[in-house]
Amino acid sequence: MGKEYSAEEIKRLAPHVLRLSTLLTKERGAMPAEYLSDPELRRAYTAYFLPANLHKIALPLAELERHPAGLLKKGRLEILDIGAGPGTAILGVIDFFAEREEAPYLEFTAVDPVSENLRLA
Repeated sequence: MGKEYSAEEIKRLAPHVLRLSTLLTKERGAMPAEYLSDPELRRAYTAYFLPANLHKIALPLAELERHPAGLLKKGRLEILDIGAGPGTAILGVIDFFAEREEAPYLEFTAVDPVSENLRLA
């Protein structure tokens, strides 16, 4: 997040970003379940897709924030992220609450079949 890449790093990342993009779109049916076990695809995801995807959790959280039962107004929230990948949703939740004056204590449990993803998360 926020890392500046040199021209050489971008050149090395580009084919892997393209490959991942193809897997996520045109070849989605053939995409292996543990596609992020490939270090190059994981690197492409964290460099290119993660920064854009982490904000996608903000809309559902904003809707939950307006729920009459005050679901997000608790002092502590426990969040289970199944298929956590490199922690995209976790980072999105942290980012969402970082912008609030009053934020709950957040406790995360991340589950992913690729152990390297959990290390990143």
